[in-house]
Amino acid sequence: MEEFLRLVSKRIEEANLYPYLVSIGCPHFQLDDIVQDTTDYFLRFSVKRMWLPFPDFIRRKAKLQYIDSRRKQSLESKLFCSLEGDTLPSPRKDEDSYNQNECCEQVRKAINRLPHKNRVVVELCDLSGEPLVQVASELRIPIETLKTRLKRAHLKIKVALTAYWRH
Repeated sequence: MEEFLRLVSKRIEEANLYPYLVSIGCPHFQLDDIVQDTTDYFLRFSVKRMWLPFPDFIRRKAKLQYIDSRRKQSLESKLFCSLEGDTLPSPRKDEDSYNQNECCEQVRKAINRLPHKNRVVVELCDLSGEPLVQVASELRIPIETLKTRLKRAHLKIKVALTAYWRH
């Protein structure tokens, strides 16, 4: 088993992930995280299946990890700026000291006020960025139920934020 793990580690090194990720535009501050996530994935995956990955496949997985991280960041920023395609109202005009931290704090408060089943769905789908199909299977609920909970949660967050900004 140890010999097999060494072979997997060698294959991962042969993939030259750092130069590859830089070449596709990955920022330097994310390189270590993505390489580590990719390495962990292949060590777990390879041991389970006793399969030795090819360097091209490893690079492809690293690219998908990078795209996933960008998608998660995008989802988090979209949650703060827009829910379900509707734009939120502008913050109160009378406050010159409005800042992004206040917005993030209000979004967190709104999420924490959600019922447990809706809060879990928002945390898994929006904040963690997991695919809907995967979340539905983890929670053992139909995908349509998941979508309904997510839509209701988004609506409650939007109502909470709208009420905060208008009053």
